[in-house]
Amino acid sequence: TPRPKEKGKIIVPEAKIGETLVYDLRDINMSFVNYVGTKAANLGEMIEAGNNVPDGVVLSFAVWEQFAEDNNLEERIKEKIDQITISDTGKIEMTEAELSKVLGEIKDIIINGTFSEELKENVFDDIDAMRENHGDVGFYIRSSFNFEDLVQKTMAGHYASYPDADLLNTSTDENIELGIKMVFASMWGELAFRARI
Repeated sequence: TPRPKEKGKIIVPEAKIGETLVYDLRDINMSFVNYVGTKAANLGEMIEAGNNVPDGVVLSFAVWEQFAEDNNLEERIKEKIDQITISDTGKIEMTEAELSKVLGEIKDIIINGTFSEELKENVFDDIDAMRENHGDVGFYIRSSFNFEDLVQKTMAGHYASYPDADLLNTSTDENIELGIKMVFASMWGELAFRARI
């Protein structure tokens, strides 16, 4: 008989909201994990260790916080989450179609949000600096949430990355902003949502 797997407690780094919105990837390491997530912090560690990692910018959790505040997302998302029935044991008590509909509505709310001019300026100042060094190139837009790439659980494939078939061109400001919002929205994909409850 196979040995039963022990279900250990997953330790999620606390997300902290600092004053810095955007970091150069070369300026972070694991001491920033609470501000930028594990994936980004690990890339910074790789750079410190001398590994060849492409240039990049990292949006801190403060970017999501500011975007959510500017678009009143906390209240609007909570209204949708309240429609999801979850038992005391953590089981979702609605059909897959019903859950998919609610999660889709949450994703739409996020994707239809707008970046304030101040937020755009903060994000695109660093991106424009990269364009000066590398020309008119496309960017990889990836998630680095505090609850992914953990020691006990990777959550690989739970969150969106771009470019992909839905967003091929990630070189324009408009599409970079859309890609960022699509990554934010991927927190509410069914796979990611089920993993968090």
